[in-house]
Amino acid sequence: PPTYMYYQVDDFEYIHNSDHQIETDAQGRPHFRAKKFAPVFLPLFLEGFVRAIKVSPPETIRILYEQVKNSPLFDQELKMYKVNESLENFPHDIGRARAFTPGWLENESIWLHMEYKYLLEILKAGLYEQFFEDFRNILIPFLDSEKYGRSPTENSSFLVSSAHPDSTLHGVGFV
Repeated sequence: PPTYMYYQVDDFEYIHNSDHQIETDAQGRPHFRAKKFAPVFLPLFLEGFVRAIKVSPPETIRILYEQVKNSPLFDQELKMYKVNESLENFPHDIGRARAFTPGWLENESIWLHMEYKYLLEILKAGLYEQFFEDFRNILIPFLDSEKYGRSPTENSSFLVSSAHPDSTLHGVGFV
């Protein structure tokens, strides 16, 4: 399910002043009137699946789970779920997530609160086998403290995913 989108102006007309000159702002940028917009959907975000699972009929939930597991949201190396798939083909003006290095903070990292919400929805939906399959790879107390970079009694906001260019950081937790 799409989670975020923006609209792109597909057709416009310049606004002219009484002298038939194109109006501009203080920086010289032309004023225009948008005539047509087209939606542009951003890549997958785990949040979209969390919300979809909450409202989907039982026969659809297993399909959604499989879609996530077989999508770029699933980090094959860490066996965890990333907050979003790659944003690299989108402009920086989509928002702050695009500003971060892939695998760091809000861009393709393992965003724990969203991953836990996803795991909780899987459990609530009755996908017990899938829940326990993911459980040991996702919950902090089961992580290898050497890889996690801290005691498993210490929580993190996010873990660096395998999308990050520095492989020595993959799986390390940060607050």
